[in-house]
Amino acid sequence: MRLINVLLLEDNEFDAELIELEIEQSNLPHRITRVETRSDYKQALESHHYDLILSDYSLPQFDGLQALQIAQKCAPDTPFIIVTGSLSEETAADSIKSGAWDYVVKQRLFRLTGSIKNALELQQQISQKQIAQRELIRSEQRYRTLVESAEQPIFLVDRSGVTLYANDKAAVILQDGIAEDLVGSSIRDLLPENISADFMEKVEEALDTGSQVKFTYRCMKHDTEVWLTCRLSPVSEPENHIDQVLIIATDITNIKQSEARLLRTLKEKDVLLKEVHHRVKNNMQVITSLLNMQVRYTKDVALKRLLGESESRIRSMLLIHETLYQSEDISYVHFHSYINTMIDHLLSSYLTMDGNLEIVNNVDDVSIDVNTAIPCGLIINELITSMFEEKGAGVCRIVVGFHQHPDGTYEMEVSHDGQELPDDFNIEKANTMGMSVLRALKNQLNARLDIHTKKPVTYNFTFKEPHLQTYGKV
Repeated sequence: MRLINVLLLEDNEFDAELIELEIEQSNLPHRITRVETRSDYKQALESHHYDLILSDYSLPQFDGLQALQIAQKCAPDTPFIIVTGSLSEETAADSIKSGAWDYVVKQRLFRLTGSIKNALELQQQISQKQIAQRELIRSEQRYRTLVESAEQPIFLVDRSGVTLYANDKAAVILQDGIAEDLVGSSIRDLLPENISADFMEKVEEALDTGSQVKFTYRCMKHDTEVWLTCRLSPVSEPENHIDQVLIIATDITNIKQSEARLLRTLKEKDVLLKEVHHRVKNNMQVITSLLNMQVRYTKDVALKRLLGESESRIRSMLLIHETLYQSEDISYVHFHSYINTMIDHLLSSYLTMDGNLEIVNNVDDVSIDVNTAIPCGLIINELITSMFEEKGAGVCRIVVGFHQHPDGTYEMEVSHDGQELPDDFNIEKANTMGMSVLRALKNQLNARLDIHTKKPVTYNFTFKEPHLQTYGKV
């Protein structure tokens, strides 16, 4: 226990010794300062801090009540106990009424120890309570300063929508007034009817669920569009009674304006890209037409075949740009539809062949990035074209497949039921134009190619879309 500083106001030396002896026997660690006169008493209070004041009631120059008044002025929180030789009940009552913590008659000094302990314990409780109250006041002041200086509108409403508190920002947003004028106003009067109805629904939701609710609304302020996002938090009252909602609003007008500008930019970009795809498609169409004219005018069968293969490759890319031009999404290609269109074109290009040739489209219903669709389309075109030319080698059925696996891996395969490949067939060593094109496209996709040389002869490519390479040398 800490040392107790005691100020003893006693003019009788014998009584003072008795009091000091009684305190000594209490085993309370203490230090006693004794004064006899009014001036010494007042000077002691003004120059030092004491934990306890013991005062005689009858003194030569003044009495205990006057000493109490001086103590209340100089040390109002210090316990004050009157220790006197004789005190009437009326005087004792007056002393307690005036603010004395207790009184002890000198003939019963055995009560002094208990009185001192009670006074010190009570003083400690009062001190803790005062500290808590002061901290509460400081905390309230800090939070009030924080709320009032906040750049965000903050206000408090009850279940009926009546404003209980608002900071200056809320007053400006809601009423173009001052915060004091806003208190007592209803949300129904401060906001347009359609907004206030939705707002009150959110207030009820926050109170009923006991959780935070968000609400975004648009309003006009001085003929200017303003967007606000509000967080509605229920406020707990004593006994966990929730009947108020704290609303913190954030002005998101700049964000909404930025979003609008971004959407306009994206639309303009879409229009521009569609136009680019359209022009690329038209230019490719011109190229394929020139190649077709060249085919019609040449007599060389081998040259006709080469020109036809080149026209088919260009058309496979042309179909991509045509699909994108007609699509809402200009970044992704619906691959199943694209392959269907390619198959129809290839079949129409080879009408002179046996009509028993069948091409099966087993492509999944997926959309892939345009940068992936182009090399995939070229690979499928290259393989189908070469298989058309192998019709004489017994090719009757071609199957095209494309699948997306859960881990993000793509698998593309083209197979036919025609002549088998040699067991030692290696695409890396093949020196034909078609195989060179396949090698370059495989490298662009960073794909793994597995070839099944027995019936059905199958070319299987596996890759992941994000890892695309640039075109390699053909």
